[in-house]
Parts: sequence; structure tokens; C-alpha cells
Amino acid sequence: MQRGQIYNPNVELFYQAPNLRTFNFDFVFSPKSQDEATTVNNIIKEFKVWSSPEENGGMYKVPCVWEVTYMTGSEQNKNMNAFKKAA
Repeated sequence: MQRGQIYNPNVELFYQAPNLRTFNFDFVFSPKSQDEATTVNNIIKEFKVWSSPEENGGMYKVPCVWEVTYMTGSEQNKNMNAFKKAA
């Protein structure tokens, strides 16, 4: 320790909780037909429905767990970073 500092043996008093990580994804959907526009709207709706907690008798039920991967065509893109499962 340096001069003018004191040691606090009760460091656990400063700890409050771990920080939860958040992820923000921004996508630009550009459908080229009415069928693609319908599919895009369905994808957005599914994300909203399955990402929201449900109310259960005054308590909230945890939303579903997501596993996000980067895809190139129908293959997983191994050159991009991987994500752990998240709710």
C-alpha cells in the first residue's frame, strides 16, 4: 500500500451485485416482395412475444432463452464472435 491509504478488511460491504449484460442489435430489413414483408413482420412479432416476461399472479415469469448466431446463407458464420445463451 502507498502512504496515506488504509486497508479496509470489510470490502464485501462495497459489493452490491453483478452487472447484467445487455445486447443491442440493430437490423435493417429490406423485403423485396409482399411475402418477404410478411415474413419480416412475423420475425419481429416473434422476437417481441418471446422476449417479454409473462405476468403470473403478480410475479413475472422469465422470458425464453435465446441463442443468437451469425449466419451466412444456411451456414453458421464461424468468423464472427459467438454469443452465450441469454434471456
